[in-house]
Amino acid sequence: MVKYITIITTLLVCFTRPAWANEEWFFQAGAGVSAVWQKERDPTREYPTHTEARPSVQLQLHRQISERLRLGVGVEALISDPISWRRSENLLMFRVAELDYALSHHWSASFYGGVARYYRELPAYGYGFGFGLNYWLAPNWSLSAELNYTSTDTSNNWVDDPYKRDDFAWGSTTLRYRF
Repeated sequence: MVKYITIITTLLVCFTRPAWANEEWFFQAGAGVSAVWQKERDPTREYPTHTEARPSVQLQLHRQISERLRLGVGVEALISDPISWRRSENLLMFRVAELDYALSHHWSASFYGGVARYYRELPAYGYGFGFGLNYWLAPNWSLSAELNYTSTDTSNNWVDDPYKRDDFAWGSTTLRYRF
């Protein structure tokens, strides 16, 4: 399901031909650190919440749609174990639609929504959204601060397993380069 939503959104953004269709696409990559809060929800028992710092990596593809607006897609990875992804507790947030609004020459605000993939014993999928501020240090370099929320379904639907979810909230500081 996540794969299909991402493909459809990417195709819509890439192949629609409004007035801004001749504008260039630009690719952005960034790395930073995130403070991640996690709460496991299970109606049969109480789990503690925990907070940890994790490295994060972002890849984005944007296109200018007006003088102040950019529209794009992206992915953010919150990495707990960079070597083994199966049961690694890594979290991927697919930004299906991201809108970036230029507040001034150096500042912009971004908003996004999308789908998430949480790597545990069983696959866990969910939704997420977030917003942030970007400060453009130079024409190709920016520093961003973002707040994000994701909720994933971690229940096993093939056995008699209760409704379980993992909620995540995180704040990221990321240094990005625009190609």
